[in-house]
Amino acid sequence: MSAARLRLLLAVAFVLCCTPQGLDCGEPATLEAHPEQPGFKGAPLGPLLVRNFPEDATTAVITEYRPGYATKVVIVVAKPFTKLLTLTGRRCSDGAALRFASSYPFAFNSTPAPSDVFAAAGYEAPLIQPMERLPAGVGMGAGPSYMLFTSSGKWLLEVRDGNEVQGRAVVDVR
Repeated sequence: MSAARLRLLLAVAFVLCCTPQGLDCGEPATLEAHPEQPGFKGAPLGPLLVRNFPEDATTAVITEYRPGYATKVVIVVAKPFTKLLTLTGRRCSDGAALRFASSYPFAFNSTPAPSDVFAAAGYEAPLIQPMERLPAGVGMGAGPSYMLFTSSGKWLLEVRDGNEVQGRAVVDVR
């Protein structure tokens, strides 16, 4: 094999192994009612429900996306669980990581954050503490309050107990 062919083969292998790959995410999650409060619907994510959808929505479509602004979400416990959970998210088109924030990471009423600042804000993989009983009502949040979507499109959310996936939900951000 010539040196030129070997270099070409190595370059192709590098591009294939190191280029972010899209995920086969499927369709947005169908919303489900909370067992204690049937009027509260969210995207099921293992023992959790994720919500930022219009009242009449039936699928997980977030319509409040604005580039450079954090998106408010509500994450509540719908079923008791006994182990620490890790929440992650990935953009379906290229696998880019979703970042989270417990409070608004920028000055309120500020102009949109520049894309590089926005992409580095918050944190990845928040931990959600075990909850062996459902809390009274659904008002108590169980996870971060903001998701930092860097683009519109489909995003895959996952909760894990160690290496075991406890739930997945696709949200369509528009």
